[in-house]
Amino acid sequence: LIYLWFILIRLINFSLPSNGNSIGHKDLDFIFTVDCSGSMSDRCSDGRTKMQHIIHTLKNMITFLHEHPSINVNITVIAFDTQIYKIINRVKISHDNLKLN
Repeated sequence: LIYLWFILIRLINFSLPSNGNSIGHKDLDFIFTVDCSGSMSDRCSDGRTKMQHIIHTLKNMITFLHEHPSINVNITVIAFDTQIYKIINRVKISHDNLKLN
């Protein structure tokens, strides 16, 4: 998960102008694939399940992306076990659809 944050921050920093001037909106697409197999219900040392950790991290990443208005961010979320499930079809992150409860 730390590696994902590193990649995300590098992408954001690469996309933003270094002098603070606006260069127009950048469009970024993120596709998150989430393991939803039975092992994701295993508990970690803090008592939370692996899935709870993934959901927490995804919420934080989406919030982080939303806080950069110079970037238009689209996300897709796909889950998998022995099958593939489309959880969220490609959608632009906006204030209207940002519900992280």
